[in-house]
Amino acid sequence: MTTALRGSENRSQRQVFVANPEQNKDNTVIPAGTNSETKDTLYAWIPQQEKDALKIQTGTKTFFVWDEDWSIKVKKEVDGEGYALMKNIKDAKDYKLIILESGDIQVEGPLK
Repeated sequence: MTTALRGSENRSQRQVFVANPEQNKDNTVIPAGTNSETKDTLYAWIPQQEKDALKIQTGTKTFFVWDEDWSIKVKKEVDGEGYALMKNIKDAKDYKLIILESGDIQVEGPLK
């Protein structure tokens, strides 16, 4: 399964860094206040293994995101707590990254 983050909504007051160890061209900075579903703010393939996960730094927190077992999963760097951001993904789709005011992240979608 191939999934990707496309577009972002940064509700925080800080810029956000996204790094993809598998695809350096996906690395990007998302300015505070961004809201777009287009590739101009973010387009990053989501790696299929935790060891190659996307690294998302929100200014206050760092997350690792990957897809596994038909779910988009995330783990916090600080405590290693992991959970599913999106479950039961049946086919390849793009999802929008949401950065909350608290610095936490969510995904929305699938996008059309």
